[in-house]
Amino acid sequence: WFTKLRLTGLLPDAIYKETVLGTGIAGSDSKRINGEDAILYTSEHYGDELMNSGLITTDASAGEAPSDDHTTDYESRLYVLEAK
Repeated sequence: WFTKLRLTGLLPDAIYKETVLGTGIAGSDSKRINGEDAILYTSEHYGDELMNSGLITTDASAGEAPSDDHTTDYESRLYVLEAK
């Protein structure tokens, strides 16, 4: 079960770069920004694809704490779309 953000008003034939920034646990290939935020992943999609599928805003760890000494209460994500 995933939650997603529906998108409208994008140019159907334009390519959009999606960058997801977060303060939670990042993958091994993430890049730190200001010592806190990390680029969790980037991808590229056409506007019509994004308007049909939306942005998935949950991940596999939603609602689960990864360990006893770490909580996900204050994690956040920032989704950035840039037309190319």
